[in-house]
Amino acid sequence: MKIEQTRWTEGGGWAPEHPGTLAGTAQLVLAFGGTSALKRVALSDALRAAYPRAHVMGCSTAGEICGTQVTDDSLVITAVEFERSTIHGVQTRIAASDDSFAAGARLARALPARDLVHVFVLSDGIK
Repeated sequence: MKIEQTRWTEGGGWAPEHPGTLAGTAQLVLAFGGTSALKRVALSDALRAAYPRAHVMGCSTAGEICGTQVTDDSLVITAVEFERSTIHGVQTRIAASDDSFAAGARLARALPARDLVHVFVLSDGIK
């Protein structure tokens, strides 16, 4: 497994420079950021262009961790290249908190059962 991490801030841009060496090979990109950063369509478009083979997922945070530093109103991405693993991404909408169980069932049905080892779920904390 290979990992690279970079952070975007309004004042400093990407540091270290983006994209890194996993641009064409990463299968997963985790993006965690402040709400204002996540709303920037240009940043989202840049991630998808830089990592065309990757499933991109993430959510808002109350502080972004990059290495040993915590910042606010930034975007931190972690790109991952797996040597022998396969990644599948599925999603569903949750209408309200009482829809949580049904949403989990929909996700379970959408995932391939063969060779499934781990599931990573991100969800709206209010719903």
